[in-house]
Order: sequence, then structure tokens, then C-alpha cells
Amino acid sequence: MNFLLDTLNVTGPIFIIVMTGLALRRIGLINEPFLVVSSRLVFSLCLPALLFSAIVQLDIAGMFNPLSFVVTLVATLVTFALSWLAALATKPVSDRGVVVQACFRSNLGVIGLALCANAYGDEGLAIASLLMASLTIAFNILSVLVLSAYQEDRAPELKNLALGV
Repeated sequence: MNFLLDTLNVTGPIFIIVMTGLALRRIGLINEPFLVVSSRLVFSLCLPALLFSAIVQLDIAGMFNPLSFVVTLVATLVTFALSWLAALATKPVSDRGVVVQACFRSNLGVIGLALCANAYGDEGLAIASLLMASLTIAFNILSVLVLSAYQEDRAPELKNLALGV
């Protein structure tokens, strides 16, 4: 029973926020233009500021665990490869890149950081922020690769692919 209560304490507040957003969208207090602007604000300003402030407080030498980064990167690469393999059945072909990207990119930036903060406090948030900062590079490189592979207008040239990355 304690495990269930601990789980609800971690996930409950996030669930309430998500459900509140859904309810506000349904009654019309949140609309598409608001979502576009607020998403841009969160991903361009708020999230980087949160990551920076959390990482600055982290004792990297004492808490850095290279194995966790390697395992997470390998898991991302395996998920990417399996997603691409599964997406080969997607029709139309031009949607395959988007399907792969939707499968392998984690939701660490929005939901994951909140869960880490609720479960492990500031230390968990700092470690997850450091992990996210490094994984974002891998996510972006893999996204450019798979989205470029399925561009309708032309096949990607190596030079353009490198510039995209």
C-alpha cells in the first residue's frame, strides 16, 4: 500500500495538471494559438533555464555516472533502430520519418523531469537535467537523419544532411 501511495504522490500532481489542461482545452479556454506560443515559450526559454539551473547546482564530479549515460544512449539507439524497422510498414512512405521520430524521442523534457523532481527532489531533477542535456544532442542528430531520409522532394545529400545536423 505504501508503494501505491508513493506512486500516486509522484504521478498524481502531473496527472492533475494534464487533466486540467485537457479540461481547459475542451471548454475553450486554451486554443491552438495559445498552445503554439506556450510550447515555444516552454521549449525555448523555460526548459533551458530549468536545465541550466538544475545542472549548475549539481556536483558533477561526485554524481556523474558514465554508465547511466552509455546505457541511456544505447537504449536510445536501439529504440531508434527498432522504430525505423517497425516504420517500414507505414504508408505513405513519406510519413515514416515522423513515425520513427515520434517513437524514439522521449518525453523526458516535459513529463520525465517533473516525475524525477517529484520522486527524487532537486538531486533527481539535476541528474535528469544533465542526462537530458546530453541526450538532446543525440535526439536531434537522429531526428535530422530519419526525417531527411524521407523528404519527398529529394534524397538527402551528405553535405545537406551534415548541415541539417
